[in-house]
Parts: sequence; structure tokens; C-alpha cells
Amino acid sequence: MELRHIRYFLAVASQENMRRAAAQLGIAQPALSRQIADLEEEIGFKLFDRLPRGIRLSSAGAAFQVEGQKVLACVDAAVVAAQRTARGEGGTLQISFVDAASWEGAFPNTVHKYRARFPEVNLQLLPMSSRDQIRSIDLGEVDGGFCYGFEPVPQGCETIHLRSDQVLLGVPRSYRWKNRRDLRLAALVNEPFLWYRRADAPRYYDALLQVIISKGLSPRVVQEVTTGPTMLSLISAGIGLGFVNSAMQCRKPRHVDLLPVRDLKLELPLFFIWRQNNNSVTLRHFVGTLRADQRK
Repeated sequence: MELRHIRYFLAVASQENMRRAAAQLGIAQPALSRQIADLEEEIGFKLFDRLPRGIRLSSAGAAFQVEGQKVLACVDAAVVAAQRTARGEGGTLQISFVDAASWEGAFPNTVHKYRARFPEVNLQLLPMSSRDQIRSIDLGEVDGGFCYGFEPVPQGCETIHLRSDQVLLGVPRSYRWKNRRDLRLAALVNEPFLWYRRADAPRYYDALLQVIISKGLSPRVVQEVTTGPTMLSLISAGIGLGFVNSAMQCRKPRHVDLLPVRDLKLELPLFFIWRQNNNSVTLRHFVGTLRADQRK
């Protein structure tokens, strides 16, 4: 059974007249009669009662009409959905992001504008570490992501540099150093530190440690953490100090200060990354929205 058989049947059923149905479909009446006869032979029962003057839908035909209308509605909906996806107006788009990039700037701006332009796209936003994002994008599990650029970019990926954040020192507000406005790493030698686990971001871990050791500070780590918000929470609780991303300024607890350290220079470059061979039109529209926002 082909879809045209169902379309022909529904036209005849709505008219209960072969001549008018043939005219509606734009085919010859004998050809339409043969198609209906072929359909009845295939399904094994009569769809129409043949009367001395014309035809009438049979009870079985009436049941077939209801279900046939559903089939064609589903097919038409599938075509519309496919057309929208082909134009980048539907389908699913998976975008990953690191928490520190999500609070202000390119990520929220682009997501807001993209959703306004393409409300029918199923936009899935997935929080991940930068390392996990790069792996997932390279494997094709995620379309693109906002991540920090310490991990090597896989071959075949393209990036847009969004901004560079800085490393600041998070301290409880109750800490009162004499040189608070001229803080240097040497002043922190005896302080307790919170530290990220190396396994979560090995290249960042190594880069930060190299910088501070070169300035004479070997940190006394009292506890390891896995996320920036956890780091800030424990700093607020007075457990220790911690080096944090300057992007956390807008999310820090009330009793935590983020201070620049004069001899600590380490940039945190934020990128959007995606695979060049990802031909998704929805992704292309997202990247275009991001580029437009960056040009402003």
C-alpha cells in the first residue's frame, strides 16, 4: 500500500463520487477506479458499496477513512517538521557550557536572542566542565560549547574567542591584611588554601601551580573542591582561601571578596567551540547569532 492509495481513497470517500474525486485529484476517472479496486484487493475488503447510481462508503470504509486521515496527518506533520529542521527552525540543538561562562556575557546573550528567533528549536543546555565539553564535541555528542581554553582543541574543530577572564584570590571579608590593595603571592605563604582537583582540569591546575611556585608560594591545601560555587561557599565559611575565576564576581557570596594579586598573571580564555564538519543548520544559526552579538 502506498500513500497515494490512501490519498485517492480519502478523496473518493469525501465525494462519494468517482467523477468528482477524479477531477479533484487531476487524474482520469478509469485510472482512479483501478487504484481503488487495487487497494480493496490488497486489504481484502470493500471500501465502497456499489449502488445502481453511484457509490457509498461502506462501514469498513468509514473506519478506514478515520484512520487514513490520521496517517496522512502524521505524514504531513512529519514533512513540516523536516522542512523546519532543514531550515534550522526546528529539531534539537545541544549546547554545553561551563558554569562561570553562563552568568553574563556571550552565553546568556546568545541563548536569549537565539530562542527569540527560533522558538521551535529544542535547545538543550548542558552544564559540563571544559574538559568534558571538548571530549563530547569531538565525539559528536554535543553540537557546540562555551568552555575555557586550557585543554587542546581537537583537529577539525573551530573556535570563537569570546573574552579572557582573570584569576583572583577569594578571601573571607573578615581577612584584614595590611597590604590588601597591594597583595602579592609571598604574603600568602602560611595561609590555608582550597584547591581544585587536578583530575578535573589538569592543564589549568598545572599552569596555576607553575605561576605561583615561580613566585615563591607553595600552597598549603586543606581541602580539594570540584566546582567554583563550592569553592566560594567554603571560602565564605572561613575554611581557607582560593584562587577563582574573575567571572564569579557577579555570583560571589556577600561575605567573600575577590582580590587581584599583583604578581599573579594568568588569563582564562573563554571560547565557543564546534566541529567544522557538523552540518547542522540549527548550529549554523546559533553560531551566526553568537558572531552577531560579538560584533556589537
